[in-house]
Amino acid sequence: MDNATRVEQLADINTIGAGAAAEKFAEELKAVLENIRDPNTQPDAKRKIVMEWSFVPSEDRELVKTTITAKSVFAATKPTSELMFVGRQDGETVATVMHGGAQEDPRQGVLEIKTKGK
Repeated sequence: MDNATRVEQLADINTIGAGAAAEKFAEELKAVLENIRDPNTQPDAKRKIVMEWSFVPSEDRELVKTTITAKSVFAATKPTSELMFVGRQDGETVATVMHGGAQEDPRQGVLEIKTKGK
């Protein structure tokens, strides 16, 4: 870049990275808002946007390399649970799950009592 086209500005949150901080924040904010609207997450859980600015000066302290990173911390999805029944089949340990309705213990059978005349 030659000196005729170079534009110098005082460094601040808007000029370092040529507006990259605002762009990174906007991207993370969009992701946080999507997480807030996700019905599979806890509605009252905190969400965060963490921005980190790193400054590494040169040996003569006149040049500084800056790095801007942003990340979101979302609410976890709501936990789901299910009962598994563990047993053995053909000498192997296996587990079964029962979906829907009441979770009945598969070890329990149905006892049918027949009475005379019925």
